Amino acid sequence: MTSWDTGAGLEMDIPFRELGTLERFYIARNNLKFFNSSTVTAIYQLPASLSKQSLLNLPYFKALIYKSVASTILAHPFLSVSIEGESSANPRWIHLSRINLSKVVQFVHVNPENGIETFIEEGLQRGFENEAEGKGPLWRVFMASPGFTDETNRATAPGDQDIINLAVGFFFHHAICDGLSGASFHKTFQSHLNSLLASATLSDFGSKCVDPTTIETLLEVPRQLLPPNMEEAINLTTSISFLLRRLFLAVLYPTDRLKWTGPLIPQNIPPRRLARIKSFSLDSEVTEKLVTRCRKEKTTITALATVLLARESAQIFATEESSRFEVPIAISMRRLAVAHSGVTDDTIGVYVSAAKPIFSCENPTPRGYISCCSPSSPGLEGSDEQLWDSARETRQYIATATNSPADQDIGALKLIRDLQKYFTGLLGGKRQSAFLLTNLGVVEGTSGDRDLTAKATLSKLFFANMPSMYDGPLLLAMATVKGGDMTLCLGSERGVISEDHVNIIRNNLEHRLRSIANE
Repeated sequence: MTSWDTGAGLEMDIPFRELGTLERFYIARNNLKFFNSSTVTAIYQLPASLSKQSLLNLPYFKALIYKSVASTILAHPFLSVSIEGESSANPRWIHLSRINLSKVVQFVHVNPENGIETFIEEGLQRGFENEAEGKGPLWRVFMASPGFTDETNRATAPGDQDIINLAVGFFFHHAICDGLSGASFHKTFQSHLNSLLASATLSDFGSKCVDPTTIETLLEVPRQLLPPNMEEAINLTTSISFLLRRLFLAVLYPTDRLKWTGPLIPQNIPPRRLARIKSFSLDSEVTEKLVTRCRKEKTTITALATVLLARESAQIFATEESSRFEVPIAISMRRLAVAHSGVTDDTIGVYVSAAKPIFSCENPTPRGYISCCSPSSPGLEGSDEQLWDSARETRQYIATATNSPADQDIGALKLIRDLQKYFTGLLGGKRQSAFLLTNLGVVEGTSGDRDLTAKATLSKLFFANMPSMYDGPLLLAMATVKGGDMTLCLGSERGVISEDHVNIIRNNLEHRLRSIANE
């Protein structure tokens, strides 16, 4: 039996369900290398006092992580599946009855404080083509902590710091996970990690909690029923008028000639796509001020960030021929799941749709578009009434587009008979949008007194993606730790858009958000 035993012929009394439309779409997209992977990467804080204990000797640390990841796998059925027939018209899920933890969990020497963007970029550049056909699970974990060296095998806190930062990168195939699934992985992982940390006093942790000489890295995984796909969990309906409208837009009026979408899609699929991530974090005080201001203005941070990003893009890219910017905003549909489906915010699976407002920097703003005109004078972000008008319009657009399971994009995807042909037919054409935005919202991790309970506390979350090859060249992903930082990651593909432009957008976006908070 291999490390990724598919268990063929075993436990067949629990058949896997058929793939959903969105799952098939993501499988075909990854198979053709139009998309690599996504990540939710967490920064955990451990008390530096642990560096004096056996816990943070590398062998004990690895045993601790393996055991926590193993418990997480057993809690979520999608973490023990692979794909069979990935390139066929009818792929299917297959079960991995054994998972080698030493293959899916990798320990890397990166300082989470100043190397996190490189850490994420390297993870996003790896796809999952080598894991299909039962060769491995459709996810991986990168662990990074400063202080581990080959010479000492011990983690130490730099200088006089009282904490050790640990980066845990969960990278996943989009067919099994959406952003909330990534957050769910971390909530489960953190819970099991803290249970182990609380199971013994630090002085005898090694002997009572995990023993690195006996830890089993080959995990036996029972076959479990998968959570329902999106169509099974949500009463999705698609009207004839919706389908006719989508066909009209696709065939008779395929593109708005004034929409900016960046450079054309390459004629050929590149052998390797390289990610670029630019990020910044706003502390809890700034984040709370932004939330308060948005509530006062009857809008949301998601809507505000979308408008600001549209404005920054217009400042750089708009011309007389390109003055409009379409922005797909990913929205979770889990709240619409039927009660008996069992789908919650903690379910690992794919349950997303998108609202697609279009912004214009034309004056006057055309009917059906939202203004992304910037004020003529700098420094007026806080008193810029047009900004708030646009943010309110965007909030309303999102609510209208996603408050019902009827007429969602998944209905249009069902019209595509041959996904492989669909994707290859996009090569050499225009991209489908200007940029994308997705917001995990607020994620609550396990809390506790670091010094007394030795718990790993959640400090930051980095939700990050490199855009797919046919989407807009920029993708802004946001995540907030409850009572803590909000982190924004601007993802792009190297060679598609200038790094100078990405840096300008990132810097201006941070400046404008801080200005609004302090206004």
